[in-house]
Amino acid sequence: MIGHSPYTNQCRIEDARFKTRLNIFNAEEIEQDLDPSYDRLGDFKTLESVDELMEFLNENNLTLEDFIDASSVEEYPL
Repeated sequence: MIGHSPYTNQCRIEDARFKTRLNIFNAEEIEQDLDPSYDRLGDFKTLESVDELMEFLNENNLTLEDFIDASSVEEYPL
């Protein structure tokens, strides 16, 4: 979530904006502890509201529950 200050990761839900990007990685490379190939990275897209985020997730068969807080994860999160 992109807040209005570079020093905080929180904002009012009405002010929330999100930056997304679709990436395709080979799961076998990651499972074998190899560095994933970054050949197929999508462009960043800014979503202007929570509703746009939910629409983006739905279009890609994802839910918020599919994601983890990776701020303290040492391994590569999928």
